[in-house]
Amino acid sequence: MHFEIPSDWVEIPEVVLQSAQSGWAENEAGAAITSTLSWQSAWAETEVTAQEVFSNSAPQDVVVWAYTRKLIPVEANSISAENIVNALQDVVVPVSASSDMDGLAVRLNQSTTFAGIPGIQQQISWDVGGVTQTIDVRIAWVSASNLIHVFIVRSEDGRRAEQSEVIGNILSSFRLGELHG
Repeated sequence: MHFEIPSDWVEIPEVVLQSAQSGWAENEAGAAITSTLSWQSAWAETEVTAQEVFSNSAPQDVVVWAYTRKLIPVEANSISAENIVNALQDVVVPVSASSDMDGLAVRLNQSTTFAGIPGIQQQISWDVGGVTQTIDVRIAWVSASNLIHVFIVRSEDGRRAEQSEVIGNILSSFRLGELHG
């Protein structure tokens, strides 16, 4: 996975991300993610905590979180090129279970390819506590190894408007190269 981040942005060290995720093992969904992660990286415009990277609340600044993980068996058994949107749409946010009442609106949820690798792209608007954020997601599925490469860019909508060109550049820089999974 390759993406370009502005040179003055701050990287959140992987060890800090892992420490913040240590409590995730207490529930089944969190344990499934942390036990299958093989790589992750997070960046932000300014120094942020790992909790801000993972929080449901809108981040004040633009935050990027990218990771690669192995699909758990139930996920791997339910995915195919024909149902890729349905199979992957809930990886980041449970959009299939959303309703108008929970502040979640799916603006884009479609299949795509990244260097010939099937995947999906999403854009989700989510109002949490009266603050709306936009979450842009790219997920690529490497079927031979049952890996997914997940790329997330999120920000509070006011900040997104101010940084729309930067966010556009980050999103358009996402690509997959030679994959060894």
